[in-house]
Amino acid sequence: MDLRKINLNLLLHLDTLLNELSVSKAAEKSFMSQTAMSHILKQLRDIFDDPLFIRKPHGLQPTQKVLDLAPKIKKFLNYSNDIFEEDTFNPGNDNLFLKTASVGTGEYFILPRLCAHLAKNAPKFVLKISSLSEYLSLEYLLMSELDFAIGPGFVETGNNIIRELLFEEEAVCVMHKSHPLANQELTQDMYLQAEHVDIQFSYMGNENILYKALQGYHQRNIKVIVPNIISALEVVYHTNFITTVPRTLAVTFKDRYQIELHPLPFPKKTFLVNFYYHKRLSNHKPLQWVLDVIKKYCCINHEA
Repeated sequence: MDLRKINLNLLLHLDTLLNELSVSKAAEKSFMSQTAMSHILKQLRDIFDDPLFIRKPHGLQPTQKVLDLAPKIKKFLNYSNDIFEEDTFNPGNDNLFLKTASVGTGEYFILPRLCAHLAKNAPKFVLKISSLSEYLSLEYLLMSELDFAIGPGFVETGNNIIRELLFEEEAVCVMHKSHPLANQELTQDMYLQAEHVDIQFSYMGNENILYKALQGYHQRNIKVIVPNIISALEVVYHTNFITTVPRTLAVTFKDRYQIELHPLPFPKKTFLVNFYYHKRLSNHKPLQWVLDVIKKYCCINHEA
């Protein structure tokens, strides 16, 4: 039988007839005339080549054919309803598996706090975290490999990538508390002449894109180039070098690395931290729930 030639709405009416066992009651429940329902019953009889119902003094008597069809019709209608029901996500019971990548504030501040929240509120979660520095194209990864990424707002992406603002971040200069400049007001000349640890994420090319985005091309005295912020802070801890990092991370690691924070001696000091995902996941309930969790619980750290 070719389904394309059959009006599947007829099955809804057949289900109603089975429930009511009366043409008049089925018509009333379907908000149509008794004549229209009788016409539908005739179509159903032609399709199934069976009387389906035998008239009796008070209603209809179903044939064995329609009794055999009844559970199949119920199952079909239930599956059909499932197609149009809105998906829901229950973090307390549902499985949650997401793949993500991040850098900077996202990697060292947001994701650890997200994991802590998921451990308490989504016990069936699995979060696979990769480093953005391993990849060249964030857009390609979000299209095929990742569910979301967290990174600075100046990362270039295409039109198919949605970016959600998490918060505005400030870049600061940090140095060990024993550094000769630790207790001085940092000027532009002092900053540019000091010996720097430069952070260059390979996926962004061979340059410090944070520094470029904020300050242009002021020449610095770079002594060491590292691939991530933790490596930079480790070097700063053991030397008299300085580095430039997001304020949130400087505050987070201040005690661990015994560092002092200084405002950048330049007019532009802030940048955005965004949550990135592909349009294909616009209506993915687990991802939207995670985004809400990050915005509510994982982005607050602007004390001192």
